[in-house]
Amino acid sequence: MMRISYTTRMIYDGLFLALNGIYEGTAFQIVMAMKRSTVFGEQVAFTYYLQFHVERLLRVYGITVTIPETGPEEQAATFLSAFLTHGLVIPLTDEHERSTK
Repeated sequence: MMRISYTTRMIYDGLFLALNGIYEGTAFQIVMAMKRSTVFGEQVAFTYYLQFHVERLLRVYGITVTIPETGPEEQAATFLSAFLTHGLVIPLTDEHERSTK
């Protein structure tokens, strides 16, 4: 279980496609919530959503992410791990939230 802050300006380089937000749950639950917050999220498949971001990360940031051909839980964990590793989402802890108040 984790909690993250997702700011679309980091992801889309200023192009508005989704809402900023704080998401909590497993990696799969978080990625699905991120997907649902986009303007096209309800209309596209999970794998399409992942591929869209993989291509965007490479094009905009030069970040290569390889999504495994496994189940959605593992794919979401890899996807979210890449976002965390490159600072595109911010992990939140109780300590972090207390320090920003």
